[in-house]
Amino acid sequence: MFTNFFKISFFSILLFISSCGGLKKSWEESGVHTIDREADSTYVWKKGKQFIAIVQTIPVQGRDRNKTIHPINISSETIARSFSKLNYTISVKKRGGKKRGVYPVFSEGNIELLSKKIPEALKKANKNQDVLFEVFQLRKKYWILPTAVDTTAGYLFIEPGRINVIFEKVNEEYQGYDYDEPRSIIGQSSQGIYGGKSKVSKGWVVLTSKSWN
Repeated sequence: MFTNFFKISFFSILLFISSCGGLKKSWEESGVHTIDREADSTYVWKKGKQFIAIVQTIPVQGRDRNKTIHPINISSETIARSFSKLNYTISVKKRGGKKRGVYPVFSEGNIELLSKKIPEALKKANKNQDVLFEVFQLRKKYWILPTAVDTTAGYLFIEPGRINVIFEKVNEEYQGYDYDEPRSIIGQSSQGIYGGKSKVSKGWVVLTSKSWN
C-alpha cells in the first residue's frame, strides 16, 4: 500500500511540474494587448503576449512632447544600469497591521531583454512615437514551483538627459490587477531617480544621467 501511495504521489508531482510548463505557454499566449493587434510592423520583439513595440506618442499630463528626442542612440548598458536601480514597495494586509516589502521592478532576465531591445526601438522611433513594453516573470507563490505569472508593462520616451518610464502594471498577476496589494515605484534621488511631473497610471519615473552609471 505504501509503495502504491508513493508511486501515485510521485506521478502527481511530475504531472504538476509538466502542467506548469503548459501553464507558462498558455500565459504567454493569453491576454490582451494594449496596442493595435494589427500593427505588427511596430513590434521590435514579440513572444506570445509579451512585446516591445513602437507606438504613436501616448499623451500624459505634464509632458512636453516637443522635448522628445527620438530617434536616439542609447547603449544597452545605460538601460540595464538604470533599470536595475528601480524598486517597488508592496503593502500586504496582515493581522496587526500591514507588512511592507521592497522588491526589484525587473527580473535579471527582463533587464537583459529590455536592455537589448529598447535601444533598438529607440533608434527606429521618431519624435512622435514612444516605446511600449510588456514582459512576464514567473513567481514562486507556493513552495518552490512557479504557480503564477506576473506582468510589468509601461511606456518609455527620451528627453535630453532623461529616460522617462510610465508604468501601467508593476509585477501584477497577469490575469487580474492585485488591487488588494498596492504597489509604489521607488527610487533614490542620490542615484539620479526622480518622480515625473504628474501622478499617472502606476507611476512616472525619471531616470537622469546619474542613474545611468
